[in-house]
Amino acid sequence: SAMPPLSPNRQKLIDAAVELFSLNGYDGVSIRDLCRVVGIKESSFYNHFHGKDELLAHILETFRQRYRQVMPAEEMLDSLADLGEPIDFLSGGLNRFLDLMADPEMRRMNRILNLEQYRSPLARSILLEEVIQRPQKFAELVFEKFIAQGKIRPFSPRQLAAAYHLPLVALLLQYLVLDAAGADPAPVVRQCSDHIQFFSIMLQTLSE
Repeated sequence: SAMPPLSPNRQKLIDAAVELFSLNGYDGVSIRDLCRVVGIKESSFYNHFHGKDELLAHILETFRQRYRQVMPAEEMLDSLADLGEPIDFLSGGLNRFLDLMADPEMRRMNRILNLEQYRSPLARSILLEEVIQRPQKFAELVFEKFIAQGKIRPFSPRQLAAAYHLPLVALLLQYLVLDAAGADPAPVVRQCSDHIQFFSIMLQTLSE
């Protein structure tokens, strides 16, 4: 059934859920808690969502959409005749990602994803597909293209993509942990740039 248009209270419920789910987990937050924060009667909740689960699904799908806007599609690669230098291309991708994560709401949604992956099949599939598999597949296509352009040595693009992307997944996890603790994630951001720098230099050294 179609959901009603975005009313102010519906948006307030979403905002409250993002905030509270990211702090206390889905199970640690009741519909009553959410309605108290928003300042509406508990019965009014159901004018906006069928239940807490639908609210979580909405948040996770929002995360997926916003994440996808940053992860370019494979079609984009076909339209780029020349990807430029590997370091510039990879740094550009990292900067787009860091801009996205600079949004506190995005970090909260990412934290919900990590918290709920063991309980929610939707959270699990988004984490696997969007954060791990899709960017890695994209990296594989990028390296394939760099190899075809003679810019890097012809290693297995799949291995290159894993060696490139998986450390970034681990660093993202660290970033979220520091952020949750209220610590400065700047050192992790620096590690991300160092990783890209190191990786690009290795690829170039090998191509001589």
